[in-house]
Amino acid sequence: IFDHYNRARPGAIAEEHFVKSRRAGPPVIAMVNAVFGRGSVIAGLFPGEAAGALRRLLFEQEGFRGNAEDYYDPRNSFLNDVLDRRLGIPITLSVVYIDVAAGAGVTVRGVGLPGHFVARLERHGATRFLDPFNGGVVLTETDCRVLVERVQGQAASLDPAWLRPIGTR
Repeated sequence: IFDHYNRARPGAIAEEHFVKSRRAGPPVIAMVNAVFGRGSVIAGLFPGEAAGALRRLLFEQEGFRGNAEDYYDPRNSFLNDVLDRRLGIPITLSVVYIDVAAGAGVTVRGVGLPGHFVARLERHGATRFLDPFNGGVVLTETDCRVLVERVQGQAASLDPAWLRPIGTR
């Protein structure tokens, strides 16, 4: 999925996933274009504004949310199902977030914290961490440490390397 997630064309990640999985039909492609094409309203905004606009678009208007009730449902891992149901796990919701942001010219990259995948928005020299699984809330480094502690225990310390964007392969 992440082979080319830095592309600037809306829907590039989802489209690539669908082509590779051969699960894309005209209704899915139309849905991808409808959701991902709406990201253009974010272009030109500063980091906090962009994060807020993406949160409103994806989680309030489009209704995406983390599937905490049935986290291990296999449909949470298939982008076509995530787009259709508006439910997913941290990594698939981050893929949607990254792709919509890319369509708006906003750089968002994935961050693989131990036990929880988040997004990193970089714009105008500022960085924001975001949690697409929890409605796109902005996370501080302390919030990221708390996420790590949930997985590794209270004595865990946050390795600064965990806050760096992951590679595309």
